[in-house]
Amino acid sequence: MESFDYETFISLVDDREVLWDKNVDIYKDKRKSLKAWFEICHIMNENFPELPDREKMKYDTFRIESTKELRKNNKKNIK
Repeated sequence: MESFDYETFISLVDDREVLWDKNVDIYKDKRKSLKAWFEICHIMNENFPELPDREKMKYDTFRIESTKELRKNNKKNIK
């Protein structure tokens, strides 16, 4: 993940409400959420399914942090 494109990653997450918008019904659908994350990871790295677990964890750590940031920004925009 040396040359990780953060802007693309955030844009891909932002395009998928299921990952960050607690006001939509599908937010609670874990299958749709996991599917959306897999899509994003696969877009970011075509070899994602074959990556070692250590590399996959880097995506997961960034996923958690970026989702928190998107939620926080979404709350600010609603107010």
